[in-house]
Amino acid sequence: MKKYPALLLMVVMVSLLISACQETPAPVPTAASSTTPTSKPATLTPTPTLTEQPTASAISAEVNYFQRLKRLNIGYQTYLLDIRLSPNGQWVVKAPSPFVLGQDYFEFASLGDDPVTIQVPVDNDFLGLPSDKIPQGEVSSLNLRSYGNNSSDHITWSPDSTIYLALGPAYQGSPFTFLVMFDISDPENVKKTLIQWDYPGEPYTAWSPDSSQYLIWFGEEVEMGKMFTHIVYADVAWLVDREGNILTEFDVSGYRTPTWVNDQIFVLKGENEIWRLDPLEGRAEKWYTSDRPIEKILDLNAENTQLLMFESVAPYDFLILDIAARQVIAEVPSPLTEYDLGDNASAVSSTSHYTGIYAYDFYIFDWETYTTRAYGGGYCPFWSSVLNGFVIERIGTLDVIYP
Repeated sequence: MKKYPALLLMVVMVSLLISACQETPAPVPTAASSTTPTSKPATLTPTPTLTEQPTASAISAEVNYFQRLKRLNIGYQTYLLDIRLSPNGQWVVKAPSPFVLGQDYFEFASLGDDPVTIQVPVDNDFLGLPSDKIPQGEVSSLNLRSYGNNSSDHITWSPDSTIYLALGPAYQGSPFTFLVMFDISDPENVKKTLIQWDYPGEPYTAWSPDSSQYLIWFGEEVEMGKMFTHIVYADVAWLVDREGNILTEFDVSGYRTPTWVNDQIFVLKGENEIWRLDPLEGRAEKWYTSDRPIEKILDLNAENTQLLMFESVAPYDFLILDIAARQVIAEVPSPLTEYDLGDNASAVSSTSHYTGIYAYDFYIFDWETYTTRAYGGGYCPFWSSVLNGFVIERIGTLDVIYP
């Protein structure tokens, strides 16, 4: 009977030896891995280069950055992170609403490892608003816009992330009557420039690709008359340089959906004509006539100089216009519907490879395959050059979509 413990010990040792000689099963990939699970034993492969797979430190940096964005999403009440975050992803702007002149600040906070916060005051000595129109010195929110900086509608940050445009109503219920340029090129000496006008409505703003100038478009941006017949538009636009100088004022009667293509502006006229405008030279040229009615120019593929447009009648197909060839080179089935007409569909530019389309749902158009995928609902999507993906708000949190 006393031999049994020794025998039992021998059995356990043999079992451990057999177990140690067996192959170790392949680890289960984590969420950060792009490896597909397989039932085959793992094989030795060459160490991947940086171009093949991100390093652990790079992944960690992206995770940390995304966590900062999620905290901003809570702290900044972000249905508006898309307009407050700079295109390079390094600055976010904040201002209270309503804004108390001479008391409140525009706050520019960096998102780097060594955070910097710049507070820029705005008072009525600078704005010069009628005192009887601003009781307690309050004005409506100066920088809170309805569309995003990475959207084709109402671009506020310059592409080089150095200038922020804040539009403001003079007082509650008034039209937008001024614009403040904040130049943070030198964070130690932020420059403010005021531009004012007397035109009605909310103007459209759009930067040139090289950040040297921008449009203030007082004309009808899209054919909103179908939905909002009470909106009144002026028929002019201003071209403004980054110093705040108005370079020219030009007539935009009948033009809408302006889109920068290098230093030229392409617009839609009527339902089927694409025109090229050169404001500085005072020239307008009809560029293309479509046999299909066009609702809107959505986006530009800058690499191939192609415009993404969609039809104003069913089946609301996408049309790809090659600017150099002056012809539509592809007609692509679209997920858009009649509910996406007017201003209900806008583009979220990223790289030359993808365009996000923010409509009833969020879609991503692939410029290489001319295909579109749906990614469900959400709010205020924008492209993050840091994460290399689209960020979208969903029920109080943020998701990243990697096309």
